[in-house]
Amino acid sequence: MKCRICDNTQGNTVLTAREMMHGRRDPHDYMACGACGTLQIRAVPENLRDYYGEGYYSMQPRLDEDFADPALRSERGRAVRQFLTRPGFLARRMDYRDMRRPLWSLRRLKPRRDARILDVGCGVGRLPYLLALGGWTNVEGAEPFLEDDIHYAHGPRIRRGGLEDMPGGWDIIMFHHAFEHVPDPLATLTAVAARLTPRGRVLLRIPVADSEAYDRYGVDWVQLDAPRHLFLFTRRGLRILAAKAGLTVDAVDDDSYDLQFWGSEQYRRDIPLFDEQSYRWGAGPSLFPPEQLLAWRQDAERLNRAGRGDQAAFYLRRA
Repeated sequence: MKCRICDNTQGNTVLTAREMMHGRRDPHDYMACGACGTLQIRAVPENLRDYYGEGYYSMQPRLDEDFADPALRSERGRAVRQFLTRPGFLARRMDYRDMRRPLWSLRRLKPRRDARILDVGCGVGRLPYLLALGGWTNVEGAEPFLEDDIHYAHGPRIRRGGLEDMPGGWDIIMFHHAFEHVPDPLATLTAVAARLTPRGRVLLRIPVADSEAYDRYGVDWVQLDAPRHLFLFTRRGLRILAAKAGLTVDAVDDDSYDLQFWGSEQYRRDIPLFDEQSYRWGAGPSLFPPEQLLAWRQDAERLNRAGRGDQAAFYLRRA
């Protein structure tokens, strides 16, 4: 068994995880690299699309309907601008929730209003739409699961397709929890590098396997998400991949939250994420007492500060 990220053949092991988001519970084998630690699915299911289900992405482009009120568009656009441009201590105090983590991750890049920004794997494009409302004028999205291109009246174009269908010349290319779904991450990241402007930047927000949550829960770790997540990188593994693609990692910001605990605890109890008993999506009483949920939120913040959260934002540039 050879690692597809660092080429290591020594000390690699196999683990078996179940599909637990929808509760199919069928097994899928992953290899854990003995050198870089990256988890990688051994065989991508031929029917992988079936594992996403009808509701995985909302593919109905209703954002123009959601923001039909001009006052709402103005209010939301102003909030996005403030959230991205205010000093950090003021932005943290804002009671702003819509795409909060993705928007927060953009703050480090300080994108100009005219920057060309591409969001790959963006669904119907909520993040690009919000950026457009905020005054960012050259934002687009790409989503292979769309039936056709989306042309919003009050937002950007979202193209049906993947990165390979997009032109070059981007100042920022970002994947928000989409990169772990690509079957050939080296080819994808190489294509990203080729489409950047000379000073362009890459933002990858992904789950990471060198985390306390994976160490604690193993195959029950909620973000392993078999078989949809094809590669679960470690910080070291992502740096190796970036170097192969002609990129370098400038910074890493952990942005995990309490899902890593309550979701994994559910899986240990054989309760799928989308189940009537689920803490977040269930209709019944909560599985977990309020004091436990609070403790998990505090643990998530502690782990982020320590660089041990189970998801992170990676910032890359050309080497």
